[in-house]
Parts: sequence; structure tokens; C-alpha cells
Amino acid sequence: MMGGMGTPDRVEAVAPVAGAIHASFTDLALLADQVGVDTGAALPGARSLDITRAYVRAFFDQHLRSKPPALLDQPSPRYPEVTFSSAAKRFPNSPRESWRTHPRRSIRSR
Repeated sequence: MMGGMGTPDRVEAVAPVAGAIHASFTDLALLADQVGVDTGAALPGARSLDITRAYVRAFFDQHLRSKPPALLDQPSPRYPEVTFSSAAKRFPNSPRESWRTHPRRSIRSR
């Protein structure tokens, strides 16, 4: 993996979060917990907010401030719910990759 989560034109790793659903990465999870609505996520809204803040901050620190991305390079004991895996293994035919290799790419490639 080069430079944490990847370069601007290629995602090199994905970090699934155990117990999370799509809505876990929005304000909905936190608000739903407060009003007693079940979103179906095993991960509490406050915890998903902590995880999201930490990883988004680390990503932007890396790409905008050129700070070393320790959190993005390996699993953290502070966030055991987050695991790392290769994007190439999980998404071998990702749209970005197929766009690069497709014979009729776009006007930009001509």
C-alpha cells in the first residue's frame, strides 16, 4: 500500500468497520440512537462517529497537510472494529479500473 489509503486516482485499501451499515457513517446513526430508532447497525452511533472522524481526519492530514498517516497504515488498537484489506482483492473489476482499461475510454484519453 502506498501512502495509506491510496493515491488520488486509485484506492488501494478498504477499511470495513464491523457492526456498521451504510447509515453508520452519517449523522443518522447518532440521531437515531438519541431518539430510539433502530437503524439495524450493531455499532452505536457515537462510536461510528468517533471512528469516522478519526479516519477522515487522518486521510485529510495525509493528503492536505502531508502528515504521516499512522492510522491509515495499519490496524489500530483504539479502533478494533476497523480492519484493512486490499481494494484490488475485494474489487478486481472496479469502475475506475475498467475505465482505465476500456478501449473507448473518453475524450480525455485521445
